[in-house]
Amino acid sequence: MGQIAAERRNETSKQPIGGFGRALRYKVALRFAVTGDRRFLSHRDLARLFERAISRANLPIRYSSGFNPRPRLWLPLPRGVGVASDDELLVLELDRHEPPCRVLERLADQMPEGIVLREAFEQASRVTPRPVEVTYHLELSGKMEDPGLTEAPRRGAEEPMALAERIRTVMAAGGIDVERTVHKGGRTRIVNLRPWIIRLEVNDTTLIIVLHVSPEGSARPAEVLGLLGLDPIETLPRLCRASVGWEGLGPDGASPTDSIQPAGSGKG
Repeated sequence: MGQIAAERRNETSKQPIGGFGRALRYKVALRFAVTGDRRFLSHRDLARLFERAISRANLPIRYSSGFNPRPRLWLPLPRGVGVASDDELLVLELDRHEPPCRVLERLADQMPEGIVLREAFEQASRVTPRPVEVTYHLELSGKMEDPGLTEAPRRGAEEPMALAERIRTVMAAGGIDVERTVHKGGRTRIVNLRPWIIRLEVNDTTLIIVLHVSPEGSARPAEVLGLLGLDPIETLPRLCRASVGWEGLGPDGASPTDSIQPAGSGKG
């Protein structure tokens, strides 16, 4: 009985002062890049990679309740398989306060080649960041993936002048309906992409795609590439998510003001 009473006292002492019975939340957000072959990781595989890295780093991660507790971490904006990124976001919920710079340093030591942590900052505990705008860059270099072929003529569909003409057609359209597969069983529905396309721009080397993200969803990069006459299978491996605009990001739920950028993070 004495041991049981002591355990109950210990559990009671862990509750926050005030008697509300709700544990304090400490959140840290980290921005990172996905490069090289790591771009072929699925959303779920990337989450598992971070789960294992957090365990090896011995970070005080908070776990969910229930019969199968899981680390409380979020990747709020799934990245398409095969798409590289310079601006990904990971949010961790911790059991206790840890300086963001310390979280970044400990986690960076566990990162494989191709995952590069760039900065860390405190995240408002009661706010979940929501993406509102995403920018993608597609390099129009014409280089082939085959290492034996260093250069190749640029395909006609990627000629800047031809792309510029198709961009004008897309941006002038009042609505653009496409058929989207929404279920593994092959079920489809018609969606209008035009409200989600903010800007399309092309120069001599790069196609720039800026998309709006709403609670209802967004246009998929492959869908936009298809509208512009480009083959998604061929071009997605050259696509990079360049930047993401967020709502509710940072220590006050507005913007990251306490960011830490170490001299080097990640391996490779």
